[in-house]
Amino acid sequence: LDVQEALLTAQRCLFALSSILNLTSVICLYAETPPNQARIRNHIVFLQVIIILGGFHLDVLFEPIPLCPSTAMYCVGILCTIGVPMNVTMTKTSASTKLKIRRSLKVLFVQIVVPLSLIEVPGFIIFISTACQCIPFEINLSAYFVLPFHPIAHNLLLLLTTPAYRTRITSFVR
Repeated sequence: LDVQEALLTAQRCLFALSSILNLTSVICLYAETPPNQARIRNHIVFLQVIIILGGFHLDVLFEPIPLCPSTAMYCVGILCTIGVPMNVTMTKTSASTKLKIRRSLKVLFVQIVVPLSLIEVPGFIIFISTACQCIPFEINLSAYFVLPFHPIAHNLLLLLTTPAYRTRITSFVR
């Protein structure tokens, strides 16, 4: 119980600091943004509002308490005390929508795996090799040779997995 109170106090202090910084940011965005950046200001204000709402949702309405080392938590916030669950499904999803979501998740997965396999893994191998001299030269050279394939793979994936781009390319080729 003492740990819970300490955690709640820390979360509330962080929320207070975050609120002050959020308020300062919004004021600066409206009052101090240069005229040449006025177009992007509204987008940044929108992002700032999302950040503020997310912080209020988590730190005031729900106040989650993690149960470490387990991957579980419980909440003690205002909405939790009146019985509102943290996650609520608001709509029922049709079978066709689920299919579209799965398809887009597969595309997203591929778009994540390509940079991971063509930049991060070779970069990590090269870094470890230079840091500790424990990876053979041939493996290091192979990892280095993989790096130039990223732009090619990235562009191919982008063009082939996005339906609008695919349609445009096929109409151009015909």
